[in-house]
Amino acid sequence: MSKERLEAFSDGVIAIIITIMVLELGVPKQASWHALCQQLPSIFSYVFSFTLVGTYWINHHHLFEVTQTIDNRVLWANLLFLLLLSMFPVCTQWIAVTAFAQVPMISYIVVMLMTTLSYILMHHTIVLASNDCQFKELLKIGRKERISVLLETVALFFSLIGSLRWLSILFLIGLTPVWLIPDMRIRTYRKHKGGKHEL
Repeated sequence: MSKERLEAFSDGVIAIIITIMVLELGVPKQASWHALCQQLPSIFSYVFSFTLVGTYWINHHHLFEVTQTIDNRVLWANLLFLLLLSMFPVCTQWIAVTAFAQVPMISYIVVMLMTTLSYILMHHTIVLASNDCQFKELLKIGRKERISVLLETVALFFSLIGSLRWLSILFLIGLTPVWLIPDMRIRTYRKHKGGKHEL
């Protein structure tokens, strides 16, 4: 399979995931500020999940922009990543309608952690499939991935303690900038290879 076909399929799935989330958002039942305030958990959970899925998509795009070889390991790892990503609409709606209750929060963070691990697996299979030694050295799993797993694990720990589950939200919010920062390893590799694409 060509890289372009894999990217097109992934982009389509991610676009559908975001569309499903916004369709589940709903509108206030009355024309009042009180009704709008009642929708705040849904609005917050949607905005956060949209940002999360969007940053995953951006990093997915950057990673595949420099990917050289697509083999069966990469295909299956990418499918696993999309499978876990597709669970976000359900988890997002669940925490919204339950106002961030403990069990839905635990489920959301578990899905988030598993998605990050699947992204790391996909990243690893892409590195293994390459024959470029510099690519393998530069694109090996770095601090961003380790920090993500650490913060999500800490957030999961706090979510297991009912009275401290709100701290888990702070850790998840603090995680977002980690993925928003461009991966300098990819930029370094692009410059070395004379790449002209920047996003």
